[in-house]
Amino acid sequence: MKTLAYLVVLMGITLFVQPMETQASDYLGDICFTGSSSQSTSTFTLRLGISSVGGGHYALHGLIATPTSLGAAVNGSLEMRSDGSIVASLSYASKDDTHMWGRTMRLYFGSEGNIYHNIGAYKEFGQPGTTGYYDNGTITLTPCQ
Repeated sequence: MKTLAYLVVLMGITLFVQPMETQASDYLGDICFTGSSSQSTSTFTLRLGISSVGGGHYALHGLIATPTSLGAAVNGSLEMRSDGSIVASLSYASKDDTHMWGRTMRLYFGSEGNIYHNIGAYKEFGQPGTTGYYDNGTITLTPCQ
């Protein structure tokens, strides 16, 4: 009986509540980068799909990979600033047999150059606690393959 009452209430709500207007994003294409650390010899590749979500805001979804990894799913956003620079914020996490990590990366394209800052936490399984992580370097536009 309670199930029937819940269904009646739910149907009543859906009849009187106007559906929210939604806006689909427009897929603009993929863009690819190579990053080079200023603190080590490590590199990464980044392939991002860009979608316009309206109002000058852009959603980013893709993959970040290193020469020794298959990669991790990435998501974030991109904004064009009034000074002509572009900033993006990306988040990703990954795991292998012995470690897990989560990171946030900031990309900047502008008068200071094309640079990234990457900060996060790193956990080695079987060991207590986590370790902080920071890296920065340059990022270069490359053809997508």
